[in-house]
Amino acid sequence: EYLIEKIKKILNKKTKKSKRIKSNILTKSSFVYEDKEYKCRVENISKEGMLISLERYDFLKADMDLVFKVLLEDSQPEVQFTARIIRVELLSQTEEPMMQVGIEYVNFYGNAKENIKVFLVDNSRELEILKYYT
Repeated sequence: EYLIEKIKKILNKKTKKSKRIKSNILTKSSFVYEDKEYKCRVENISKEGMLISLERYDFLKADMDLVFKVLLEDSQPEVQFTARIIRVELLSQTEEPMMQVGIEYVNFYGNAKENIKVFLVDNSRELEILKYYT
């Protein structure tokens, strides 16, 4: 039964439309919820969205739209965008209650979309290219 469930999980995994790169953006990433800023870590990034990790917050749910600010590189201005939560996964093997949240971009502010594209192009050769699976 356990094996059948594992196989079902693998077969139900959605594939990504584009390559993702593993991120070194450990700080300077945040989102706003009800006028309060929450820190997060960008785990990977693509032209469609990001995977972030953060402390566990029970208010985060799929289909929520939040405003994010991310400093891609110290030499560049931070990018700001609205993103929709696609999935929320609780991480059980951590000391602190943690979660990972998959987000997709909904709206960009200023040059955010272009800056993300440039970041992906500039770093795609140096950073680990991840599989197309979610």
